[in-house]
Amino acid sequence: MALTIMKVPITGFELLWYRIEVDFAAWTFAQVAIVVVAGPLANCLLFTVAAISSGCIRFVTKSYPKYFYKVISWTGLFAVLDPFIVLFCDIVTQNFEHGDAFKFYDWFIHAGDNGIVGLYLSIFLIMSITIFTGYIWYRFMVGYYMNGRILDLYRRLSGTYKSFFIPMDHEVSIKYLQWVITRSKKKDNVIVSEKRLIRDKYGI
Repeated sequence: MALTIMKVPITGFELLWYRIEVDFAAWTFAQVAIVVVAGPLANCLLFTVAAISSGCIRFVTKSYPKYFYKVISWTGLFAVLDPFIVLFCDIVTQNFEHGDAFKFYDWFIHAGDNGIVGLYLSIFLIMSITIFTGYIWYRFMVGYYMNGRILDLYRRLSGTYKSFFIPMDHEVSIKYLQWVITRSKKKDNVIVSEKRLIRDKYGI
């Protein structure tokens, strides 16, 4: 799609089970860079759209299937690791000339410059895309995955004793709880509570 938009001639196209081989006649470095970036950004965009849609569906319907949450989380993890997966596949298959991980290196070699510059640019691009996609995945997993379950679990594990107050048995009767729920369902309700200074057996 990126090549078609830029009107770059495509001389070869082969669909394999682990990658797509595309031969194209780019005449500028910017065109090569756009082609290399298009794949990881497309994965990131797919994950972002799925994450936003899950939040919108949950906001409207007040629920979202937990299995779909897992699919979105694994999609995000794949989007984060995509540059490294591409690098691994290019090294294993020895696709050093046409692989996305080596396109910058190959471009500078054919341009008569030092290929090390292309290597540095490839590393910088991989790390930048990984950090960007990783941040989006982190925000989804912490704040939106299963309605913030990971954040809630972290707060429960790391919170101090004074951060939580869980009533003991019979401290709150079922009738009192029913009364609170009934009152909360009415409009313009006012529930008054009182605060007491509670001390444990150590006087704290």
